[in-house]
Amino acid sequence: KQSYVQLLGIGVSSMAGGLGEPTMLALATKSSLNSRAALTAWSSGTGIAGIFGYLWTSIFTIFLGFDARTSVTFALLLPFAYYWTYSKLLI
Repeated sequence: KQSYVQLLGIGVSSMAGGLGEPTMLALATKSSLNSRAALTAWSSGTGIAGIFGYLWTSIFTIFLGFDARTSVTFALLLPFAYYWTYSKLLI
């Protein structure tokens, strides 16, 4: 593949992550929890994101034997889990 296509993918992924962080922060302040608890949960989640991403990839590639593409494809289900968590558990 062309390296510019790969770099474009990295850039789009970074933009999506950058948009997701403030969106989840805004949604957290609207939860039925008090704002301080919601902010604490959000900030804890951003610190765990790097560890979670590493573990996700390791589990799918090393332990389950999937390739990196399949690991990322399964990760596409995570936004639905975010939505379910917000709509069913937080509100």
